[in-house]
Amino acid sequence: MRALMILLMLVLGLASGPLVADGDEDRVDRLIQQLSERSYKRRTQALEELLKLGVEAWPQIRKALASAKDLESKGRLSQLVAAICSKLARNIFKVERSLTKADRRSAAAVSPDGGQVVYFAGRKNCTFYRVDTETGRQSELVVLRETEDEPLASLLVYGGMNAAGQVSVMATVDEDNQENYRTGVLGLDGQLAWYSVEGGLYYPFLLSDDGKSALVGELTLSDGRPDLKGPSEIYRLDLSTNQKERIWSTARGGFTLHLTRSPDGKRLIILYKASRQKSQLVVIDLETRKELARSPDFGWDDVVFDDNLLMVSDQAGQRIYLTTQTGNQNRIKVFEVAKGQLIDVSGTPLILCGMLDEDYLSAYSPQKRQACLLHVGTGKLLWQPRGSPVLLGRAAKKAVFARLKAGTTLVRGWQGLSVGSVDRKILAQLKQCSR
Repeated sequence: MRALMILLMLVLGLASGPLVADGDEDRVDRLIQQLSERSYKRRTQALEELLKLGVEAWPQIRKALASAKDLESKGRLSQLVAAICSKLARNIFKVERSLTKADRRSAAAVSPDGGQVVYFAGRKNCTFYRVDTETGRQSELVVLRETEDEPLASLLVYGGMNAAGQVSVMATVDEDNQENYRTGVLGLDGQLAWYSVEGGLYYPFLLSDDGKSALVGELTLSDGRPDLKGPSEIYRLDLSTNQKERIWSTARGGFTLHLTRSPDGKRLIILYKASRQKSQLVVIDLETRKELARSPDFGWDDVVFDDNLLMVSDQAGQRIYLTTQTGNQNRIKVFEVAKGQLIDVSGTPLILCGMLDEDYLSAYSPQKRQACLLHVGTGKLLWQPRGSPVLLGRAAKKAVFARLKAGTTLVRGWQGLSVGSVDRKILAQLKQCSR
């Protein structure tokens, strides 16, 4: 019974203790040494005291773990560390309220500050909804109604929401047994403006923060399919005049699949389909328009699509994360711009969902049907309880979470959105455990 109580304390009883002052360091060291004593009672007392101190005693615990020589002491210290980290990971998301019912939705776009969410539901008659995350109030923005002449085949919310509260959308319309595409901009006032180009469409469509322009790819279609023969180009499109200015091109052929900017706004990151078999990440400087780096080729079938998040970068655009798939195995990889290398980060099958900060990603395992936190420096995983939500996009003042609906290897949608925050104090403590 005593052993069971100790195990429960390891998992549940990690109350934060006071800061370890300089005068208490010797006491912590004595408690750690006490873990190696022969007396079961003395070992138990030491374990209980260290658990009360929790992460505040981490520097000494880490030092002792690195120098521990006997396996029994090392095992007890490892168990202690795992319990502290797991407790922190379980409590890092503070969910405040549910935003939508727990039924499957197609896609959601979150504002940079987390204050607004736009999502749509339905297929033949698609309704766009706006949700204020502060109040939980939901309102209808616009309904796209399918007609006999223009049946909707699919709809996509693309690239998140900009600071002006606008969202890019793309609709696939069946006309004369052939798919045609339209790209538009939806505002929080419900106004929807469509933009088109002869013989194709603007895709991707990455809105500027002020909503006056967009970075776009111009995708040429042949019999409803992308034409991979011509050059791939990126333009800055003026949304009021429809004038466009080329900012990047490659003669290699192919087309641009996805665009995102680094958070500092200085770099554009391009996911580029070079051929039917190969894709690349390309990074350019938006001021000089100089190409800074290209990743090694990776297979076209390796890219996992997600309406909410396809790739994300650190603040300066030096490290770009994305989910790939080889066979039935999902992997989160990072493109190290300075090194020109594409590296497996997760080491285990995972799908990228969000970014807490420069050190931690929010991820999901369809096989386990379980969320986790991934430390990008070490690849260490901290599994969260089953049913826990994942963070969508970047952590902001208000964080938006989703409970995912998983298939065998891919996420098939989400089963409701909620709003809350990322506990920054716990995140800081978690980083101490990961050093």
